[in-house]
Amino acid sequence: MSRKHLQELIKNLQEFYKCPSCETHYHFDDIKLLGQIDQYCFVQLGCHACSMPVLATVAIGKTRKRRPKTDLKQREEGKFLEKGAISAMEIAEFHRFLSGWRGSIAELLK
Repeated sequence: MSRKHLQELIKNLQEFYKCPSCETHYHFDDIKLLGQIDQYCFVQLGCHACSMPVLATVAIGKTRKRRPKTDLKQREEGKFLEKGAISAMEIAEFHRFLSGWRGSIAELLK
Protein backbone atom coordinates (compact mmCIF):
# COMPACT_ATOMS: atom_id res chain seq x y z
CA MET A 1 0.00 0.00 0.00
CA SER A 2 1.40 3.38 -0.93
CA ARG A 3 2.03 6.10 1.62
CA LYS A 4 -0.76 8.20 0.07
CA HIS A 5 -3.30 5.36 0.38
CA LEU A 6 -2.24 4.69 3.96
CA GLN A 7 -2.71 8.35 4.89
CA GLU A 8 -6.13 8.34 3.23
CA LEU A 9 -7.11 5.18 5.13
CA ILE A 10 -6.06 6.72 8.45
CA LYS A 11 -7.96 9.95 7.71
CA ASN A 12 -11.10 7.93 6.93
CA LEU A 13 -10.73 5.90 10.13
CA GLN A 14 -10.33 9.11 12.13
CA GLU A 15 -13.37 10.69 10.50
CA PHE A 16 -15.81 7.78 10.56
CA TYR A 17 -14.82 5.71 13.60
CA LYS A 18 -15.16 6.44 17.30
CA CYS A 19 -14.23 4.42 20.34
CA PRO A 20 -17.12 2.03 21.06
CA SER A 21 -16.64 2.57 24.80
CA CYS A 22 -16.38 6.36 25.21
CA GLU A 23 -17.21 7.66 21.68
CA THR A 24 -13.92 9.59 21.40
CA HIS A 25 -12.55 10.16 17.90
CA TYR A 26 -9.21 8.50 17.24
CA HIS A 27 -6.01 10.53 16.87
CA PHE A 28 -3.42 9.75 14.21
CA ASP A 29 -1.16 8.10 16.83
CA ASP A 30 -4.04 5.86 18.00
CA ILE A 31 -4.09 3.93 14.72
CA LYS A 32 -1.55 1.19 13.96
CA LEU A 33 -1.34 -0.78 10.73
CA LEU A 34 -0.79 -4.44 11.63
CA GLY A 35 -0.55 -5.82 8.12
CA GLN A 36 -2.17 -6.39 4.76
CA ILE A 37 -3.33 -9.52 2.96
CA ASP A 38 -4.63 -9.16 -0.57
CA GLN A 39 -7.23 -6.37 -0.48
CA TYR A 40 -7.64 -6.32 3.32
CA CYS A 41 -5.82 -4.21 5.85
CA PHE A 42 -5.63 -5.14 9.54
CA VAL A 43 -5.62 -2.17 11.89
CA GLN A 44 -5.46 -1.73 15.65
CA LEU A 45 -7.23 1.30 17.08
CA GLY A 46 -6.30 2.26 20.63
CA CYS A 47 -8.39 4.92 22.34
CA HIS A 48 -6.24 7.65 23.89
CA ALA A 49 -9.03 8.50 26.37
CA CYS A 50 -10.00 5.10 27.81
CA SER A 51 -7.34 2.76 26.36
CA MET A 52 -9.94 0.43 24.77
CA PRO A 53 -8.26 -1.60 21.98
CA VAL A 54 -10.18 -2.33 18.78
CA LEU A 55 -9.07 -4.55 15.92
CA ALA A 56 -10.50 -3.76 12.48
CA THR A 57 -10.31 -5.38 9.08
CA VAL A 58 -10.69 -2.82 6.31
CA ALA A 59 -11.29 -3.63 2.65
CA ILE A 60 -8.94 -1.46 0.61
CA GLY A 61 -9.51 -2.73 -2.91
CA LYS A 62 -11.64 -1.09 -5.52
CA THR A 63 -15.26 -2.00 -5.00
CA ARG A 64 -17.56 -2.84 -7.86
CA LYS A 65 -21.01 -1.37 -7.96
CA ARG A 66 -23.34 -4.31 -7.71
CA ARG A 67 -26.93 -4.46 -8.69
CA PRO A 68 -29.11 -5.29 -5.70
CA LYS A 69 -30.30 -8.88 -5.75
CA THR A 70 -34.01 -9.30 -6.35
CA ASP A 71 -36.35 -12.16 -7.05
CA LEU A 72 -37.75 -10.32 -10.07
CA LYS A 73 -37.41 -11.73 -13.54
CA GLN A 74 -35.65 -9.47 -16.05
CA ARG A 75 -38.84 -8.33 -17.77
CA GLU A 76 -40.46 -7.55 -14.41
CA GLU A 77 -37.39 -5.64 -13.30
CA GLY A 78 -37.48 -3.54 -16.49
CA LYS A 79 -41.15 -2.70 -15.90
CA PHE A 80 -40.41 -1.46 -12.37
CA LEU A 81 -37.35 0.50 -13.48
CA GLU A 82 -39.50 2.38 -16.02
CA LYS A 83 -41.87 3.46 -13.26
CA GLY A 84 -39.08 5.09 -11.26
CA ALA A 85 -38.62 5.52 -7.54
CA ILE A 86 -41.54 5.73 -5.12
CA SER A 87 -41.95 9.28 -3.83
CA ALA A 88 -42.43 10.26 -0.20
CA MET A 89 -45.89 11.56 -1.11
CA GLU A 90 -46.90 8.17 -2.54
CA ILE A 91 -45.77 6.47 0.66
CA ALA A 92 -47.72 8.96 2.79
CA GLU A 93 -50.86 8.46 0.68
CA PHE A 94 -50.53 4.68 0.93
CA HIS A 95 -50.13 4.95 4.70
CA ARG A 96 -53.29 7.09 4.95
CA PHE A 97 -55.14 4.56 2.81
CA LEU A 98 -54.06 1.61 4.96
CA SER A 99 -54.78 3.48 8.19
CA GLY A 100 -58.36 4.07 7.08
CA TRP A 101 -58.93 0.55 5.66
CA ARG A 102 -61.55 -1.39 7.63
CA GLY A 103 -61.86 -4.46 5.40
CA SER A 104 -59.92 -7.71 5.40
CA ILE A 105 -56.50 -8.22 3.87
CA ALA A 106 -58.04 -10.60 1.32
CA GLU A 107 -60.37 -7.84 0.09
CA LEU A 108 -57.46 -5.47 -0.19
CA LEU A 109 -55.47 -7.88 -2.36
CA LYS A 110 -58.30 -8.53 -4.86
